[in-house]
Amino acid sequence: MAGRINPEAFLDGFAEQYRHTCEGEMQYQKLGESELGGKASYSAMLTCDKMPQTHRGEPGTEQPMGEIGHYTVIAGEEDLFLLHQSARGEALLSLSSLNIVPPVERIADMTSLH
Repeated sequence: MAGRINPEAFLDGFAEQYRHTCEGEMQYQKLGESELGGKASYSAMLTCDKMPQTHRGEPGTEQPMGEIGHYTVIAGEEDLFLLHQSARGEALLSLSSLNIVPPVERIADMTSLH
């Protein structure tokens, strides 16, 4: 897949699917391209103020809730790798209280991505 589409274009398509899933207002904030371990990457934030719950059976999952996510796509030699970290809940009404570490800062060794 890495030879057919670049990381930014992949995230653009992903964001369009996210827009169709979101039942409220959606925002797509591109954070830009970078190089991670010698590999091209692109990062963005996606938010939705009414994301339907997909974790059925858990208490309190009847109503949509706010979601914020950090996404990074890394181009390997043949594949694309999507790193994602998100948070959902009422706490998203006050975004200043969130402390989300981007997933790329949590990866110690990028050499395993081929």
